[in-house]
Amino acid sequence: MPWQTRLQAALPVHTATACRDCDIPLEVVSLVRLLFIAFRPLLSMPHKKPRAKSAPKTLSDVVLGKAGVLSPDDSVQTAGDRMRASNQASLPVAESRRLVGVVDQPDPDRQAARYGHDPATTTVRETMNREVVFCFEEKDSIHALQLMIHNNLQTLTVVDREMRIVGVVSRADLAEADQSLWDKSINL
Repeated sequence: MPWQTRLQAALPVHTATACRDCDIPLEVVSLVRLLFIAFRPLLSMPHKKPRAKSAPKTLSDVVLGKAGVLSPDDSVQTAGDRMRASNQASLPVAESRRLVGVVDQPDPDRQAARYGHDPATTTVRETMNREVVFCFEEKDSIHALQLMIHNNLQTLTVVDREMRIVGVVSRADLAEADQSLWDKSINL
């Protein structure tokens, strides 16, 4: 039986068309009563207390440490070997401990060979991306996640105010450290 037929059967038959106290149509009054009866068990259920909201964690709380920093003078072969060994899609490049670029293409040694360059003699400086997306260590994890989603990154380099590399964070690291990010990432 369709719900409309059940609703009409449940509605009382009155000659009046509206409630005499408030001028609301009787169909609406009856429907509200039916809904109240149907959802009464849910209304009487004990509710869970909401979790206390904590401030988002800063990146210095979450950072992994220096996970495989490359030098601009390293060979592309070395970069490819380190990336495969650490199972990373990108590695930051630092000169005098300061961030200068990132190697973000998969298998940079094989790509160099594909274009006719010798991976053992081609340097990271020649192939690195100088336009690096990074985040300062005092920023919160929500800001970092927004940057990663906006730039389609799986990892993000974290630096201090003097552009020295502090470490690298991934989306999973941020989500593990701050459970509220699961809820916020849906809205990003």
